[in-house]
Amino acid sequence: MSKQDRIRHHSDRAEEELERARCAACEEAAMAHLGLSELHLGAAQALRRADAWAPILVAVG
Repeated sequence: MSKQDRIRHHSDRAEEELERARCAACEEAAMAHLGLSELHLGAAQALRRADAWAPILVAVG
């Protein structure tokens, strides 16, 4: 799975968890879904930051 696919996966899961939180029957379930959403958002952001800090290699020939 490419890095972009992993970012998209975590972003999609974050949105799904937000929707589950919105529809939750009780506050505890809603809070659990919000927590999962935050974890997925964090994972997506970490993957994006890894790109920003990656060294740029240029072939010299």
